[in-house]
Amino acid sequence: ARPAMAPDPVAAETPAQGPTPRYFTWDEVAQRSGCEERWLVIDRKVYNISEFTRRHPGGSRVISHYAGQDATDPFVAFHINKGLVKKYMNSLLIGELSPEQPSFEPTKNKELTDEFRELRATVEQMGLMKANHVFFLLYLLHILLLDGAAWLTLWVFGTSFLPFLLCAVLLSAVQHFGRPRWLDHLRSVQDQPGQRGETSTKNTKRLGTVAHACNTSTLGGQDGQII
Repeated sequence: ARPAMAPDPVAAETPAQGPTPRYFTWDEVAQRSGCEERWLVIDRKVYNISEFTRRHPGGSRVISHYAGQDATDPFVAFHINKGLVKKYMNSLLIGELSPEQPSFEPTKNKELTDEFRELRATVEQMGLMKANHVFFLLYLLHILLLDGAAWLTLWVFGTSFLPFLLCAVLLSAVQHFGRPRWLDHLRSVQDQPGQRGETSTKNTKRLGTVAHACNTSTLGGQDGQII
């Protein structure tokens, strides 16, 4: 029988090596903040967003504002499903900061930045970033109750001056509490162009948009229209 071939000791000891990552300094990143070339840093990773700014779901102004800077904290604040977003960002990745470089710009206050990130981590661990669906449901129900009370006032007491005045007050309260600036948390805005990056009470954009349409487009008048 033919003896078994022993593995090559050199090949066994030498692991497969991928492409060597490119390293950059903060000075190099800061120079790419103009209209022609734009870079930013997220978790020490350097991304070239020059062509992506026009296609950014959150709008070009927001992402362009952080060109040449560390955008880690805004990225965390503006995106709910960060793991999914980072998968799409792989095509923009061009390298990372050199090991001797700090994790954010040298001009930033390190103690203040660390305290802010520690505070956010504590708030997330306490569950304060999770929306209370019962609260928003009760909030919506009390608005509908005011709307129904206004209708019943005219139905029962007629259209004389006092019932009309009471109805106007109730409907004014409905418009005040039902405006989108109060209940726009029902809409998922993490990927809507030109919208704020707040955390929505809905985990999906479609569900959040439907809730927004049912609520603010009905109660908020012209301000509730979906653009």
